[in-house]
Amino acid sequence: MDKSLFSLLWASVIEEEMFRTAESEDERCPGIVLRGTSEEILDRVWGHFEAQRRHIKGLMKTEGQPTNLDRHKVAACITVAILAAKIFRLDGSSPTQVKNCRFANELLAFFAGLSVLKHYRIQDARSAGRFPEAAEIEERDLILPQTNHDGYEYHLCLTLRLMTSQANQPADWQGNTLWLAHIYFFLESIQER
Repeated sequence: MDKSLFSLLWASVIEEEMFRTAESEDERCPGIVLRGTSEEILDRVWGHFEAQRRHIKGLMKTEGQPTNLDRHKVAACITVAILAAKIFRLDGSSPTQVKNCRFANELLAFFAGLSVLKHYRIQDARSAGRFPEAAEIEERDLILPQTNHDGYEYHLCLTLRLMTSQANQPADWQGNTLWLAHIYFFLESIQER
């Protein structure tokens, strides 16, 4: 994927998710702001995405696998790129912000990855001429599994894991990228049941 294709994906999927997250987080957490313009953020995310993409392709090549990234690896690379770019920051207007707003970047990263998967599923259905199926996928929210923890939803559990991974290995996301690709594969497989 070159930057022009990434920019199209950004404009049609990721940017919308970024503004949606900013809007929903602003209600829960006033004082959260974007770190730059949409173009500046796109450039930062692209740089991190490209580094992840190249690394994963290198790993696949060493293992003798085909080096084209599937949609799950692309979604995982985008997730990691958004985490590394730290799109949101706090404006410092409230002492409670750190506690209430600590998940904004992780939530955006996870939901952007899900949105990318959904986008690919819609495109696959359209390319195969299955337009009613494409419309159905577009209208429906992705199904997330239930957890065994009262009061926790799946996306919050995964968000906590993303935060833990960042804290433990901030400079080494490669293993986590493949871990995320497996998570996205699992999440896509339960959509088709």
